[in-house]
Amino acid sequence: MMTMKLVETVRLRSKEGFFYVSLMPVDGEEKPKTVFKSSNESAARNIARQFAKQYKCMVAFESGGVEEEDPGPEEAL
Repeated sequence: MMTMKLVETVRLRSKEGFFYVSLMPVDGEEKPKTVFKSSNESAARNIARQFAKQYKCMVAFESGGVEEEDPGPEEAL
């Protein structure tokens, strides 16, 4: 299994009662990789923040069930 080297953003989205955390690659040729699925929104948010911290990037909260105000600087990490 090959891992992504550069991640541009971590995407959190909801669909049909589930929350998905995906890694969005910098390279346009690589496909996004879904790394977590849960029916628990809080767990999905925590996992998304952990991946964002690991890859040193931002979390993108997609509308469609996941509503989020702009995070403060302390939450962006």
